[in-house]
Amino acid sequence: MCGIAGFIDIGSADPTSAITGMLEVLEHRGPDDRGFLLKENVALGMTRLSIIDIDGGRQPQTAADGAVSIVFNGEIYNHVGLRRDLERHGRAFRTRSDTEVLLASYLEWGPDAISRLDGMFAVAIHDARFDRLLLARDRFGEKPLYYWPIGTGLAFASEPKALQRIHSMPDIDETVLADYLQLGYTPGTKTIWSGLHKLAAGHLLMWEGQSFETKPYWRLQVALQSEPIADTVEAFEKRLLEAVGSRLVSDVPVGVMLSGGVDSSLVAWAASRHISDLRTFTVAFDDPARDESAAARSTAAALGTSHHETRVGGEEALAVVDQLPKIYDEPFADASAIPSILLARFIAHDVKVVLTGDGGDEVFSGYRRYARLARATSRPKLPAPLVRSVGRLAPSSSRLASRIGMAAALRDPSPTRGYENMAGLLTTFQLRRLLKGERPAALRAAVEDTFRRFGPTGPQAADVQLYLTDDLLVKMDRATMAFGLEARAPLLMPSLVEWGLSLPPTQRGAAGAKRLPRSLLGRVLPGDLAQRPKQGFSVPLGDWLRGPLRQSLVDALGDSYLVGQGYVDQDFLTELVARLDRRRPAAAPVLWAMICFERWRQHWKAG
Repeated sequence: MCGIAGFIDIGSADPTSAITGMLEVLEHRGPDDRGFLLKENVALGMTRLSIIDIDGGRQPQTAADGAVSIVFNGEIYNHVGLRRDLERHGRAFRTRSDTEVLLASYLEWGPDAISRLDGMFAVAIHDARFDRLLLARDRFGEKPLYYWPIGTGLAFASEPKALQRIHSMPDIDETVLADYLQLGYTPGTKTIWSGLHKLAAGHLLMWEGQSFETKPYWRLQVALQSEPIADTVEAFEKRLLEAVGSRLVSDVPVGVMLSGGVDSSLVAWAASRHISDLRTFTVAFDDPARDESAAARSTAAALGTSHHETRVGGEEALAVVDQLPKIYDEPFADASAIPSILLARFIAHDVKVVLTGDGGDEVFSGYRRYARLARATSRPKLPAPLVRSVGRLAPSSSRLASRIGMAAALRDPSPTRGYENMAGLLTTFQLRRLLKGERPAALRAAVEDTFRRFGPTGPQAADVQLYLTDDLLVKMDRATMAFGLEARAPLLMPSLVEWGLSLPPTQRGAAGAKRLPRSLLGRVLPGDLAQRPKQGFSVPLGDWLRGPLRQSLVDALGDSYLVGQGYVDQDFLTELVARLDRRRPAAAPVLWAMICFERWRQHWKAG
């Protein structure tokens, strides 16, 4: 992928070899150029996918006096407006690049410049005047940024595999294992490695004097409106056109991922208002239950786009499984990464930038589980002992018990437990059965802490900060950047997100209905397209685990690190396999997570 890398005060005997080694890893697919600089104890490097000011935007860039240098990955969508403000402050520019605007913004406003940015970015700025290294990540975490304290210094990179080039990786962090098994990904600032961290979305890291602190420069603010907002559809249309228009800034062609669903169709419509020869892309599946290509073709025809489609069969999709540990440096068990990779590979042959519909479901109530949670939590709470008894005593092999258990879990008296049961691969009771013994007790406490951080904000805002940031955006960024393709999510313009989440329920519509987006889509596309039910971007995971991936499942469970180290209960895994064979769909994601972990461990030779 393209990205940034560097270090300060790590005491490398050969800093040139260290930074070039890091960049070689980041350069494995697609970048147009790379560069680095060394200043005493500091190294900054960048591999670049050239999108804006192809010749003038090379990095690193350094201020005229040589004191401040910058590398950054991503795009600053409001860089033209910032440039005008800076010119009024007397700043002059040599290039048209957003990198130079970002550097000038820091020179003018210091670290406060980051809060003025509208974009997706991972930024590193070294300021020799204060012996300061500043790292920053965009508000929703569209771009990754890892950091690692090493001795008295600090290293950072867009990918953990780049950090591996300067130091042997640390041990597995056992406190993250329950998070991974419950979610299928590592949440928040956690990583699978002990001592290696992700910079949280919307945060800065400030290194000064051989110590550092992280702090937020932005927090999601949701002030729920009590009164209906006038002309909601018109207001949404205006915000959508603004968001998409800003995300089209580019000196290279831009396309749209068009699934045929509501969100991507709206993004394609808005983009077609700005670009007359818009290119749209979709993937068709042999399985009709998962194939939305006909709807995508109809939408493209209605919008008059230049539409491109690739058809994928089961064998081609399964071939991607071996690539997952190489593309996703941490264990990652969202199986929709497979079609995302296939579509990204197809699109990268034609354009360098593609818009997606990511964020629409979280902001505009697109998931049916919100409705289930709302119904369950609106009923009288069940006494905690009864909830625990249902989870312990119900015969877990029965379908009725599963439904009773989930209903009871959603009505758990804990304020965050309902969200945990809704968002996780397992209910809290099932997680307790999977993680047995004294050692896993600490792991269960760790995952409960994760949900305590997000659950009280409400399920949609929690999904924006947890599921969207650490699953969906990770999935899309790694899948696209693996092929030198940049993905942008217009529906994540911060002002649009906060406005959408603030709408009263009467205007947002019933959970899962997406009333507002469908209302706008119904005005601009034929009604049958606007009213299509949500389908999702999925693979036949259960069929694969019963068929072509069965041996992978047997291998993963037969030589399981998680079982061997006493984290996971073998009897419960055997029960999950039995459920899988009885075509119980809920068993497949957890077993897939076990496969993904074991494949990751073997690839990294971890544990």
